[in-house]
Amino acid sequence: MKLLSDSQGHVFLWPKNLARSELGDLLQIAVPPFRIEKQVLKSEKVNGDLMQPKCFFDYFVVGGEWGSVGTNFVNDFDFQMMRDIFEYRKDFRDSHTYKYLYANVYNKFGLKNFLGIQIKNVAQLDENFWYYLHLLEDIEANGYDAARPSPRPGGDDHIGVALNRDKSLFHFRTGHHRLSIAKLLGLAKIPVTIQVLHLDWVGVEFITNPLEFKNQVRKKLILFKESM
Repeated sequence: MKLLSDSQGHVFLWPKNLARSELGDLLQIAVPPFRIEKQVLKSEKVNGDLMQPKCFFDYFVVGGEWGSVGTNFVNDFDFQMMRDIFEYRKDFRDSHTYKYLYANVYNKFGLKNFLGIQIKNVAQLDENFWYYLHLLEDIEANGYDAARPSPRPGGDDHIGVALNRDKSLFHFRTGHHRLSIAKLLGLAKIPVTIQVLHLDWVGVEFITNPLEFKNQVRKKLILFKESM
């Protein structure tokens, strides 16, 4: 198992597709939403957008200082938008986030929609807010359903998390709005998918023996799931 590195000081190993196939259901856990306080820092520009470093998308185990520099999840625009929808409901047009997006909807690039397309007019902006209002009210009335399909073509709205060296959970990549809703509604537990592990949590001393390293990951994931 080869340890790789990038220019931002991350070290990483175990391609994510292989880890998923080998670990299976061990990556699915139920956690209290309040346990996910931060998100993995977006520090790399891709097509003009800030994204997490590429290694987080391609590899399952990532070392470095990412666990010390995460951003607060509640400061994310998606959370603020969902908080406004939660508070204003059908009057969402009076909210700060709606007014901000409305004021910018006709810029020459269009606004990037939260469903993965461009918002080019007010009708599309309204449609977006109505969708998330209905999603919030559905979860509020019927509970959280992890099997609910994503409205985004090819999208994945399972809530993704990264497990830090100190066992804290960072939000990662998918399910921003669903996690926001779960926090706002005070749900007891929600299903999440572990997408990244910090190398220090596993133990750097196991790297030289791939079989022992993978067994260590399995053992620690089982214990972590039991602790939740």
